[in-house]
Amino acid sequence: MNTHTRHNFHFEKPAIIVGGGHVDEEYLTKLLANGYSLIAADGGANRFYKSDIIPDVIIGDMDSLDNISHWRTKTALLEIDEQESTDFEKCLALTNAPLYVGLGLIGKRFDHSLATMHAMARFATKKTVVLLDETDVIFAARGHVKLTLEKGARISIYPFGKINFESSRGLKYPLDNLVMEQGVQIGTSNEAISDVIEITPSNAYATYNVIVAKRFIDNIITAGLAG
Repeated sequence: MNTHTRHNFHFEKPAIIVGGGHVDEEYLTKLLANGYSLIAADGGANRFYKSDIIPDVIIGDMDSLDNISHWRTKTALLEIDEQESTDFEKCLALTNAPLYVGLGLIGKRFDHSLATMHAMARFATKKTVVLLDETDVIFAARGHVKLTLEKGARISIYPFGKINFESSRGLKYPLDNLVMEQGVQIGTSNEAISDVIEITPSNAYATYNVIVAKRFIDNIITAGLAG
């Protein structure tokens, strides 16, 4: 059962956060059919105005939400009138869910994509977040991860901050004893040499992005839910 107070929503199942960018409508429909909750980040709700789909909650400063009076009669609105955080950050801060799938949050504008990555870094130790764009899946990994992909699949590892990797398994370019830091050393365009990939940082709480092709979205969600 989903519950909420005036300022916080708690979802028992994973939640979708929809922004104003490109959304894979087919995958959105699939997630909703699986019982995922739906959070609209401000104007992300506009795409549903003439739809039968109603978000469980709309969160943001409401500066890009059209037909706000319509939505007040349909669902909950959490209007947060401050500009220190993005609408995506507000969605993460004011809700709790086992996992979040972000759609329409990256790719349309580069500055918006950077703001989304900032939010990922800010909440990576507290929230499990997966982003989907037109080509890729971005997973905010925390500590040791085990992923099922396929041999030959592209995989990139991108640090939020300075991070020491203890070991890896199943990668063409191993991460053993590798230190990554933006501007110094990153791990883009690696390759899977087996169907199972394991990555182990020295710090069990270290956070970093794992980026793979869009077709592996279900595998990434499974790994994210496994913790």
